[in-house]
Amino acid sequence: MERTPLGGWGTAGTVRRFVDVLAERGPVTWRPEWAASFPYLPAETATVLLTGATYCAAADEVTVPPSYLEVTGLSAPAARTASDAIAALPKGRLLHLLNAAMPLEPAALWESGPDTARLASAWSEPSPTPYEFQPWLE
Repeated sequence: MERTPLGGWGTAGTVRRFVDVLAERGPVTWRPEWAASFPYLPAETATVLLTGATYCAAADEVTVPPSYLEVTGLSAPAARTASDAIAALPKGRLLHLLNAAMPLEPAALWESGPDTARLASAWSEPSPTPYEFQPWLE
């Protein structure tokens, strides 16, 4: 089976650059307008996808942190429901969407946010053939 190379965020160099910028700048400040950029995706689901909060679906005993709810404006049930929906996506599909959301230059995430146009396009199209993972990502 042919595999699509995982571009941009699929390289060790890009991930290291992201970690370096994260250590330097701290967490990215959430902006609700990012979630509003998707006409066919509920804002709650877009928020969970863009914030990576799929951990809410990891176990029933996980409590959504109040700070997350405050920053995103979601209720705990809405965060849980949206997280369950995102976590139910096939892993390859989720990876494709997250890769589409990340700007090619990691520092741009702090300056202009995720690439919402590319993510919206990726959401409305089928995922490509399975990604070719770098050995360190498997």
